Amino acid sequence: MGDRANVVLYEKLPRRTTTNLSDKEVFNYSPVIYTHWGGENVEEVIQEVQRLYENDTSDTSFQVSMRVEVERVFPNLLTSFIKNGMQPCVYNWNADDFKDKLPTANDMPIIADDRGTYFVDIYTWDIELSEYDYLPVIEELRKKQEVE
Repeated sequence: MGDRANVVLYEKLPRRTTTNLSDKEVFNYSPVIYTHWGGENVEEVIQEVQRLYENDTSDTSFQVSMRVEVERVFPNLLTSFIKNGMQPCVYNWNADDFKDKLPTANDMPIIADDRGTYFVDIYTWDIELSEYDYLPVIEELRKKQEVE
């Protein structure tokens, strides 16, 4: 059936900067990378991209793709998934609803219930794994059946 996983990159933007004009720190997210195959290798691919950035010595004024920003890291991670044969797909989602908190696997536009959703902080490369929770979906279906 596959070995599905979602990956979302994020960064927490400090308040009152050119990229965040608000008075609060806010989260900035990438689109969702979904892979139907190779979920067991997701962390290895993330670490591969992490090493790419940690070992980089280029001048990011000229080599902009190596800037540690969600919009720059995202294509490098997507390319690594492709190179590793994981056949990724990309989905937009309602990221604006989560400016003040991390979402969960259930908030994603596509279900990756084999491995869940990996939320990756691009500054620390820490990974928070969120497993898909079927209980709210089952409860919603039961309520609909009771109404009918």
